[in-house]
Amino acid sequence: MTTATMNYATKGDTTTAMFTMETSMLMVVYTDPANRYVYAVDDKEVVRKLSINRDIEHARRQYKHARSLVGKQVRFGVTAGWSSDTWFNEIVEA
Repeated sequence: MTTATMNYATKGDTTTAMFTMETSMLMVVYTDPANRYVYAVDDKEVVRKLSINRDIEHARRQYKHARSLVGKQVRFGVTAGWSSDTWFNEIVEA
């Protein structure tokens, strides 16, 4: 997957985010029963997750924002060095 590096500062250990170059349609956003992760599934059936425990406030904001993007073309941001096919820390409208 092709990524672009952005100089983007966020709270916690997510000091640099990389955004997927390819856009995909966000199909569904949900949390697991234990409230450990926020899951985002795109139209390519890629399931990405965001840890709620790392930064609860950030996860709440991203969950709310992601819910508003369901059905839209998006790009996923991920902490540098983390797999963009497994994790995300930000979702932006494409």
